[in-house]
Amino acid sequence: MLLEEGESGLTMSAVAEQADVAVGGLYRYFDGKDALLAALQVRAVDTFSTVMDQALSACGGSCDRLRAVSHAWFTFADAHPEEFELLDRSLSDPRPNLDDAQARAVDEALAPVLARVRTELDRAVEEGQLRPGSSAVRAHVLWAAVHGAAHFRKRDRLGGVRAANVLDEAVTALIQGWSSVPG
Repeated sequence: MLLEEGESGLTMSAVAEQADVAVGGLYRYFDGKDALLAALQVRAVDTFSTVMDQALSACGGSCDRLRAVSHAWFTFADAHPEEFELLDRSLSDPRPNLDDAQARAVDEALAPVLARVRTELDRAVEEGQLRPGSSAVRAHVLWAAVHGAAHFRKRDRLGGVRAANVLDEAVTALIQGWSSVPG
């Protein structure tokens, strides 16, 4: 329903009708539309977290692990397009789309994902691959680059530069910029 009609078409009464439950029954589980949207986003973050864990388990070196984390977003998009679209819509719109309490709930679900990215960045510093720096800021910079590169995926059908190439170049540039070895 959300993918077909967008957020404006998602109402508690429409969801209750689609699920064949009373609206009051739906409110037993969700305080309102924002709580429902947040629950869907948290579920999508959990799915992405699993995809990211699988990507990390398949590689060794710290910089390779950073690349794997980055490519996990594209893998998630391919394997779980509806959940990807839900998160992508939420992240792409600069306007707040949830009330503060629900936005915090989604942010709390995302925190362990970003913590694992910070761990990989810290590991790269410990191994001498990256110079010291704020892993919290770097994790968000990497996330922004990955998310931005994902927007080029819609242009893949037109030919030319592929989104995966944009992602590879962005991640390589960040790693080189943070490298402990002078450029």
